[in-house]
Amino acid sequence: MTLNRSSGMTPEIDVAAGDVATGAFSGSPLGSARLKERNSDFVVDELLPFEPRGEGGHQLLCVRQDGWNSASVARWLAGALGCPVREIGYCGHKDRHAVTTQYFSAPASSVPEDALTGLDWPQGLSLVSAARHDKKLKRGVHLGNRFKIRLRQVDAAEDAVGQRLTCIARYGFPNSFGSQRFGREGGNVERARRLLSSRSFRRSRNAAQSIEVSSLRSMLFNQVLAARVGNASWLEPMEDDLMILDGTRSFFAAPPRDARHDDLDARVLAGDLHVSGPLWGLPGARLPQGLLARERELLSEFASDLELLEKRRFGMERRPLRALAKDLSWNWTDKGVLELDFSLGRGSYATALLSLLFDLDDRVANGAAAR
Repeated sequence: MTLNRSSGMTPEIDVAAGDVATGAFSGSPLGSARLKERNSDFVVDELLPFEPRGEGGHQLLCVRQDGWNSASVARWLAGALGCPVREIGYCGHKDRHAVTTQYFSAPASSVPEDALTGLDWPQGLSLVSAARHDKKLKRGVHLGNRFKIRLRQVDAAEDAVGQRLTCIARYGFPNSFGSQRFGREGGNVERARRLLSSRSFRRSRNAAQSIEVSSLRSMLFNQVLAARVGNASWLEPMEDDLMILDGTRSFFAAPPRDARHDDLDARVLAGDLHVSGPLWGLPGARLPQGLLARERELLSEFASDLELLEKRRFGMERRPLRALAKDLSWNWTDKGVLELDFSLGRGSYATALLSLLFDLDDRVANGAAAR
């Protein structure tokens, strides 16, 4: 597979490699479908790995949002509660073209009980619940998200869609970053290159730069993932691959095939372990040299990007090549209308799953979505 700058932020993943027994798929998208005709077609509920403690110096607010993104809600809460926006905590970024429930934390001193009941919530926002907690919410601490998605004007054979969804439910799907990661027309990546090349660049200058640099690292990850799917190795550990335990940030290096235990491949197929790919930066001491050389070769067309990230001393991180769609179910509710229900871990994109089924007419991307 040839990887180059013209291949896009989310290169097409040819899922014909391998067979169902190794968790691969077959063929291109099965048809077309319309996504996000209205906000209520895309429902997201944030999942936390803990229950509120019921006491402590923070209020944990579960907020229902329709037509609001996370940053806008945080700014509104800060203004309504009279505290700096930096004191409002939340775990993940939610899109405004959806109906979502999400948790925010605020200092308890700013949120007396009567203040919550007296808040004049604007259209599209409502309070679901509130409870005391002992810690401010930080980015990335959530467990994941539950999705309820309605696709309209589906033009595809129902049996074929069911077969592919069954395969996804059993083996997972390629954990690519969605196109929304890269901004309008993929502009974040080019902006990141300019920022990293600038003499005045500072890693902590502002959040927008952080998002743009993250998009460059995401694009590089997508390139590695596409190559590993293309050679049918995304679910087959190679020597020195860093394996990630599902739902954690714990990893270890895969031994040579003739020295590994028989259960390694079985644990991958069972979803307990995942082969990982790079979020590029300076390699740490724990990164096997064989893996580093392999991934540099895969990304040889992007050597200047790797050099920029290393020069700016971003650390190498790892991300699973596979996402699991847990508790996946689906139902044809009307002719051409498909509803899906599933959970994804933090950082995984529902649109990456949907794109394996259909060519999507995204009403948001086309500027035609309802608020």
